[in-house]
Amino acid sequence: MIESILKKTNIFAFFLIPIGLFLREHWSSKFLLFFVITSIIIYRKNLIYNFLCLFKEFWYKALLLFLLINLISLSYSDNVLLGTERLSFVGLSLIFPIFFLSIKNNVLIKEYFLIFFSLSTLIHASLVVFFLTYQHIINDLTFIDIYNKYGYLNFENFFGFSGINGMYYSLVLVFSYTHFLFYLKDNKIKNVVKYGLFFLSTTITFLVLLLIDIKMAYAGLLLAIIYFILTLKIKTFFKIFFLSFVALIGVYKTIISPSPRIKRFIEIGDPTRLNNYKSSFDVIWDNLFLGVGLGDELTEIQKVRKDFYIVESKHNAHNEFIEITLGSGVIGLTMFIFFLVNIYLRAFRNKNHLFIIFLFLISGFFMIESVLVRHYGILFTSFFLSYFLLFENKEKEEM
Repeated sequence: MIESILKKTNIFAFFLIPIGLFLREHWSSKFLLFFVITSIIIYRKNLIYNFLCLFKEFWYKALLLFLLINLISLSYSDNVLLGTERLSFVGLSLIFPIFFLSIKNNVLIKEYFLIFFSLSTLIHASLVVFFLTYQHIINDLTFIDIYNKYGYLNFENFFGFSGINGMYYSLVLVFSYTHFLFYLKDNKIKNVVKYGLFFLSTTITFLVLLLIDIKMAYAGLLLAIIYFILTLKIKTFFKIFFLSFVALIGVYKTIISPSPRIKRFIEIGDPTRLNNYKSSFDVIWDNLFLGVGLGDELTEIQKVRKDFYIVESKHNAHNEFIEITLGSGVIGLTMFIFFLVNIYLRAFRNKNHLFIIFLFLISGFFMIESVLVRHYGILFTSFFLSYFLLFENKEKEEM
């Protein structure tokens, strides 16, 4: 009886972990801790066996080597506490699969988890649109007024219970919207309902992305839609027509009528990130192979920065690949890329379309943001990487 209750609460916690992305950080941490504790209690006899099964997997060995490199770089760090926090991504990416193996055959998770998460994201986005519409009607605000008040990074304080900022929210939203498209395509739903849901979800997604106004989110959405169209079982002529239409929207949004941030980027570039990259490379050249030590990245690039605004703002490298090279050098970067290439090949070999899009999205955001130094980026990436490698993997039966 008690074990049955614990198993149900364990699955409940599993569903809540990614939902914590929309809440304050302490809530997602509580859901994660609750899942880990219940998993240890219920499946304690299987955990060592699960680890040994995972150890046979090439990607898991690559992650273990990446962890070893990070531990070595932590040994010569001057900021061990911060460096230990930087181990969160690789640590969770190793721990999640151990627990996931014990529940990989759970029907609720296999059938309903992804659609639950996608719908939760889209419902949250709908609340955002509803709130903005209410503000527009009550306070007679224009879209520019709304954008100036709530757009981009101000989005993190949009709701009192929500702490996620615009960058990570746009990543989660594009991923959820893409999955919803595949869900509508692959399930037997009446055409009227299907097209209605498609129109509604597309409208909400575009409105929220316009508010956040993240360049990589536009690019990610464009890429996801193009990939989705290529998977449709329609004639080549219609695929070309739809692809051309999507491409025209992309050209219009980025060149003909760009948003203020994109227009500024086209005209003068992004001086903040360019200065970040220049400062980061100055440090990397002096610590090429081993890096400065995990946790010392920001301290070291602060020493060579000359732009007053960036010095005061204390920005990180704003590029995950550069961030890894700063901390653990070219050796750490090589092992991380080795791991990424392996799971890319795995996803393509299994023809797992959603996993492929997920990898495209996080790789794109890795290029413009240090995703794995923030709580939301760490949790989203490690959780869904583990999910796709265990639950959505056609080779998992061999494990």
